[in-house]
Amino acid sequence: QVYGVQAARAHGEPNPITGEVVVLDIEPEPSVDRESLKEKVQVACQQELNRYERPRRVNVVEHLERSNEKIVRT
Repeated sequence: QVYGVQAARAHGEPNPITGEVVVLDIEPEPSVDRESLKEKVQVACQQELNRYERPRRVNVVEHLERSNEKIVRT
């Protein structure tokens, strides 16, 4: 968990070489620097996840939709 991330959604996207890559969408807390947060998330992923689990791209988004169960929906 990274300070400043309000919500996150990991999903796969097609890749012509590997078949699929991990992409992470993050919704920042209000007034958090977006670029700095993106870098912190990338560092945390490098430290905590195996290489194949790491997102190949991190997107900072305005809002991620949530259900009543607090699960982020696509």
